[in-house]
Amino acid sequence: MRSEEELVMEQKREDGRKRRRERLESDGLDSCRWCYANLQRFKVKHLVVALGETWYLSLPHTVEKVQGQCYLAPIDHESAAAIAEGGPLQKEITKWKDNLARFFFEKEKKEVLFTETALLRHSMPHHLRIECFPLQRRDAEVAPSFFRQAILDTANEWSENPRLVEYLTESGKPVPIVQKFSYFSVEFGRAGGFIHIIENEGRFDLQFGQSVIASILSLSPPSQRPQRHRPEIEFQLMKNFAGRFEPYNWTRELVEP
Repeated sequence: MRSEEELVMEQKREDGRKRRRERLESDGLDSCRWCYANLQRFKVKHLVVALGETWYLSLPHTVEKVQGQCYLAPIDHESAAAIAEGGPLQKEITKWKDNLARFFFEKEKKEVLFTETALLRHSMPHHLRIECFPLQRRDAEVAPSFFRQAILDTANEWSENPRLVEYLTESGKPVPIVQKFSYFSVEFGRAGGFIHIIENEGRFDLQFGQSVIASILSLSPPSQRPQRHRPEIEFQLMKNFAGRFEPYNWTRELVEP
């Protein structure tokens, strides 16, 4: 039998879900595939590994490019500008990234790359999503040179600004130059990464990050029509990932007394 504290927590979560559904309907966001309240309707909720207070961790909705690939997204429809403003979103994403980096390094001896495409100039900014790619150390070591070259080779197609910003990451907060601009970023573990402004969103390839990862691993480029696993395989992949990640799943603190 559940305790009174657990019942109160469940009621708060249900009230939150109701408010999110109402917001989605009123703001025209019911077509967003990344809003947590919409995941059930798009038949991808079973891929969610863990649910935090402002973010959730999930396996990709389509066949993964690398083993262990996953993504982080805010529960509500938030853009990259929300992290730049600080507050709960910024604080929690730092915790997620730190724990994922520890998980892949300690459990699988891999380094994790975080990529993000922030498109802010649409009438409805894209839902913030951070993709996570665990790589063998030898592949992670060459990743910076691959991404640097790929960005410099293609940036003139989607940006008039040739500047590639290299930064060190301590807080998980984007550097000030891009807080109000669309951008692509890649973070190498928790050490730092690159950011480049996107000025022409219509010409930017949304699979740019995956394409570079594929090049590093000598894999075929991502498909324009990616396939899904069968539902039973998706359930098993999520269960396996969640089991391995359990010791690093800080969200247990939210429900444990």
